[in-house]
Amino acid sequence: MSNLILVTESYPLGALTEAAFIEPELNDLLEQFDRVILVPIMDRGTCHPLPEGIEVSRCVIDSGIMTRKWKRLFKANISPGFLEAPAYAIACSSIASAIRDMVKREKLDPDNTLGYSFWFDLGAVALMNLKRLTGIRYVSRAHGYDVRMNKAPKLRLDALKASEGVWAVSRHGANELKEKFPAAADKISTAYLGVNIPEDTAVPPSSAFKKLSFISCSRVTPEKRVDYNIRFIRALAVARPDYEIRLTHLGGSAEEIERLKALAEEPDPIFGIQPNFKAQFSGNLPHPQVIDIMINGQYDWYILLSTVEGLPVAMMEAMSLGIPPVITDAGGSTEAVDDDCGIVLPLHPEPEQFVRGIAPYIDTPARHNACAVASRDKIKTHFNSAILRKEWAIMLRQLID
Repeated sequence: MSNLILVTESYPLGALTEAAFIEPELNDLLEQFDRVILVPIMDRGTCHPLPEGIEVSRCVIDSGIMTRKWKRLFKANISPGFLEAPAYAIACSSIASAIRDMVKREKLDPDNTLGYSFWFDLGAVALMNLKRLTGIRYVSRAHGYDVRMNKAPKLRLDALKASEGVWAVSRHGANELKEKFPAAADKISTAYLGVNIPEDTAVPPSSAFKKLSFISCSRVTPEKRVDYNIRFIRALAVARPDYEIRLTHLGGSAEEIERLKALAEEPDPIFGIQPNFKAQFSGNLPHPQVIDIMINGQYDWYILLSTVEGLPVAMMEAMSLGIPPVITDAGGSTEAVDDDCGIVLPLHPEPEQFVRGIAPYIDTPARHNACAVASRDKIKTHFNSAILRKEWAIMLRQLID
């Protein structure tokens, strides 16, 4: 009997962002493994609905190692300090011990079992310790923060060396890891996540005449620069006073949403209030609701002006629906976006560059329509998760055959 132990940060227990990453591949994993056991490290809330056959083990959560009391100390993004490395090592060792006990209880055969950490972080190092305890081999993905993080570099290098491989979700991420860990560069590869392609591939209708609509979906963190979305689109409203222009942002805590609302309502220091600019903000939403909003909102553009990125899933989902992106040249984003299917701005753009860049698409609607079609086709051709996730699951199974 073949077994897969998939270690997550908290999915399926209340993780919104993680759900969008992991859910699309669960059925493919079930096709390749007799048992797929999710092992979340933390409990963040209500369990997401899961396909029949997917199991969830609370072995780490119930062990008490990642309780709220210790979470700040043990989590990967703790502040640097002399306790960082030993705290990280203790957490990973304790997680491994909890999983080992589960392996024994479930009588899993180490020769037919593969460990899989969805993040190249605590889970990957814990699986290294599990391999030492049980002989179970393991792999890891690497996305964005877990590519850039500088926590416990020696432990992560050891985990990389002992693994069957670490697969970054973008070529940019793989290259960054190779630069960071040149001694184990041969263990680093790329495996795109992709996104689900909607059955109805027709490009949705754009906004009505003299109207423009933008959507963004991300955490509200400094590197995402959600405030730039407000600033840049407001500049467009100044340049196009005859257009009604709206921005919808999805994601963020209640406090962050209130701050963004206040920022959007502030008068511009030069131009004052733009009555033709409206912004609305929603907090963190379930993934299906995000997709419904994208489908039904008649959005002309997806906007993401980050300083760093992995390969943004929400951006690719918008593209698959025929919503072309306006992005900055950050991380792996340009592996999915080029001048045919979106607008790529410099990493540190000015509002004027955004206004100039989007003007030809406003003045020539046919150009926007062509961009929307190319955007959808790019995802369908190169980032179709129905193909990519199946190939990934088959590859994982082959590691224990």
